[in-house]
Amino acid sequence: MIGAAVGMVLTAVIGRVIRPLLLGVSPFDAATYASVTLLLVAVALVASFVLARGAVSVDPLECLRAE
Repeated sequence: MIGAAVGMVLTAVIGRVIRPLLLGVSPFDAATYASVTLLLVAVALVASFVLARGAVSVDPLECLRAE
């Protein structure tokens, strides 16, 4: 969440710089900010869940014996 907040602040700052390059879109469009932020947070949560689920399914003793 901290990364998402920092990213939104940096995007607002950079939005002023790239304003001439954006055609038909405001650099401060709240719907775009919210949708992209929610998408990135959802992807991060799914990726974390998949990795954690895989780590939980491994027997610790088997891992130690393999080493």
